[in-house]
Amino acid sequence: MLTLSENQFSSIYDPVNADPGVLPPDFFEMDHSAWDCFVYVLEDNARIGICRWKTENSISVLDYFITVPERKTRKVLFHTAALLINRIIVRDHPERILYKGSDAETIRALKHNLFFPKGKVLQRLVEGYRYAVKDSVFDSEGYIIHQGLTEVLPFGFFSSRDKGCGWIAAYNILKMNGMERTMFECADEIGSDDFLGELFGHSIYGLYAWLKKQGLDVHMTHMVKEMCLHRIKSSACGIFLYFHRRGSHFVAYRKVGDNLFRFYNAVYGRDNLEMSVEEFTKVYTVSPVSNLIWMDELREL
Repeated sequence: MLTLSENQFSSIYDPVNADPGVLPPDFFEMDHSAWDCFVYVLEDNARIGICRWKTENSISVLDYFITVPERKTRKVLFHTAALLINRIIVRDHPERILYKGSDAETIRALKHNLFFPKGKVLQRLVEGYRYAVKDSVFDSEGYIIHQGLTEVLPFGFFSSRDKGCGWIAAYNILKMNGMERTMFECADEIGSDDFLGELFGHSIYGLYAWLKKQGLDVHMTHMVKEMCLHRIKSSACGIFLYFHRRGSHFVAYRKVGDNLFRFYNAVYGRDNLEMSVEEFTKVYTVSPVSNLIWMDELREL
């Protein structure tokens, strides 16, 4: 599991306290005056790289290195970017985030995290919706996990707190496939295609069609719960529509191990909710019928 250390500031580039094994070879010869915050990238608590950034006048500039060669994969770079972006947003509340480096794989990872070319740099604009809600709406990578705190975000004629689980699940599955859209775009586009203004939430047919339109290789099925469990087990990620004691609910999920899945926004505010599909359905579902949108493989990063 990837995480970031607590903010190190100057101690990370002090040769006495630093960990030279995960720093670039010329790290102590670099000019660090342009940076004011450093953190280590941790994989299962082992240091595999560093991140650094500086924020001034609502503009953050970031950079990061995965310096353990066998760990510098596209998957690690992608998730490190997501962790770093969320850390910067929570700490400094910038209006935009820039990357001025030239590493091709880092550029690729950032483009999968809503960065786009702007002159000679890459830029990500932080949307207003992000600051309209509390930081606890999101997990450490920026996935939405607390629909209960999204009452200020509209969805059709209603609040996302009451009817927004469909667009939230769509936002999360796009993000995990490196196709992140803004929250506003997801809520607005999905909410605008229902003439009833999302009175009954959103239909799984509309959600499936919208995800197809975005370019995701998704499939859809309606089946009894036992068959649905089998399909989830063989998939890489998806959106599960199930019935609980108070109604129905969409959740995005992603496979993280052998019959181990992470569910997003299933329990409001619960981070890293990981369990088998049998455990999940036993605890949270009440109906023998379920609906499923799934992908056999995550999109290549």
